Amino acid sequence: MGAQFVHMELWTVRGSQRAGKRRWSAREILAEMSREPGACDHVGKPEEPIQLYGVPPMQLAGELERAAVTLKDTRGRSTASRARVLLAAVYSYPVERGQADPADETAWARDVLAFNLKFFGSENVRTIVAHTDEKFFHVHVAVTAPVCGTRMAWEEVHPGVAAETGAKLVEATPKQIHRAYKSAMRDFQDLYHREVAVKHGQARMGPNRRRLSREEWHAEQRVMKLLQKAVGRPLADVLAGAHWQERHERAEKEKASALARAAVAEKRAEKLRRQVARLLTKLRKYVKEKIWRRQMTRPKPALYPEREREPHRQRQERSLV
Repeated sequence: MGAQFVHMELWTVRGSQRAGKRRWSAREILAEMSREPGACDHVGKPEEPIQLYGVPPMQLAGELERAAVTLKDTRGRSTASRARVLLAAVYSYPVERGQADPADETAWARDVLAFNLKFFGSENVRTIVAHTDEKFFHVHVAVTAPVCGTRMAWEEVHPGVAAETGAKLVEATPKQIHRAYKSAMRDFQDLYHREVAVKHGQARMGPNRRRLSREEWHAEQRVMKLLQKAVGRPLADVLAGAHWQERHERAEKEKASALARAAVAEKRAEKLRRQVARLLTKLRKYVKEKIWRRQMTRPKPALYPEREREPHRQRQERSLV
């Protein structure tokens, strides 16, 4: 099982242009959710979405456009074209279609539905659909905010906007406001993990985001499977299972470390054996050359040993006589 994936974003009625890129409008987002022709070119063979809750997406698009006409800013100016009227969230199941357990996919979608109705409020969640025609099974959620006067109060629905609004009320700096937004969104991800993802063995974050090694990632996946099985069991059982899981992993690591040390020692021993063999070869060669040189430099025996013993001067005197 992989890591959870949740993303939410706010959309305006007519879309926008930013940094050379055009952002979709709320209608285009809902058309993609509804699999309208021309709105889902990224899908090879579009299939009819599964309606899990609320009204059809395209029916909601008309309601939002009509409601946007009445929206105004604090100065009384119309915000029909730039008002944020839709919160769209997508939840993805982290196992490819065909490899995932259909029963767990269904249970996960049911838990995602309950989580959104509880978090955003059933009166604000307008439509939830599921798509089965892409690589990963995923669920789209469309949420609207209650209208307060002439504006949509997104601070009552969107966790990041709520944190931003609170930071602005205490006159925080722009950096502090941004940090408050990011912190609130991380808290939302943590909440989703506790309420839904952990029940289906999904990790909070993937290995690349935290720079985990392959061994560390697989160890975490084993722990997530343990937690998935432990949901609904007494805390003592969960802790006991985690304890024995930790001991098993520690033993496996110690075993691998011992095998690695043994392999290093064997390499060193083989290196020493080769060095000893080379030294013995050199020693034999040296001894053989030493013996040969002694034999070649040894004086030859004289033909007349008694003459050899006479002093040189006596030999000269005898030759003169």
